[in-house]
Amino acid sequence: MDIANEEKWKCEAIELLQKNGITDIENHPSIARFNNKISKLKKEVDDFNEDSIEYKKYCTKHEKTIQKKSDIEPSKTNVGKEDRWADVKAENFLKKELNWMLRSNNTIPNYIRENLKKMPNNKGYLCKGVFHFGHLEPEEPRDVKIVFEKNHEKLLIHEISRESYKIFEKQNRMSNRNLIYVHNNS
Repeated sequence: MDIANEEKWKCEAIELLQKNGITDIENHPSIARFNNKISKLKKEVDDFNEDSIEYKKYCTKHEKTIQKKSDIEPSKTNVGKEDRWADVKAENFLKKELNWMLRSNNTIPNYIRENLKKMPNNKGYLCKGVFHFGHLEPEEPRDVKIVFEKNHEKLLIHEISRESYKIFEKQNRMSNRNLIYVHNNS
């Protein structure tokens, strides 16, 4: 309401005048203007009843806006409709993934690249979130994939098959591998 705003501004003006050292605040011209405005607004609110012309004008204007709003059909949602940007979104997603893979491929350490040339196709490395498999023919059993991941001076060995997913940990070359995670797919 305008009355509340005027009273708030009046309080702020009083505080400002007090900070500036003015003593006769109630007779200050700006405070007098606020008081006049507040009293006019209060009188308008008191006079605003069902018999007043302003009330009738307000009601007719308000009824017209209600009628206009009721004439408008409710907005139709896209529920059940195909997203027209789905192809563009999918293409952008694939471009981002390809860029990520190419960037990570360009930063693979040289020793991993050399080892991949000598590895069978069912063994490889997990480097920067991308699986890289060897270039040679796969070894038996063909359905088991073995992926090596260097992780904080430890070697993690991922063994992936149709039946299970296992992760082994190896501290160094001489130590035995310890099973740290198993997930059965069946």
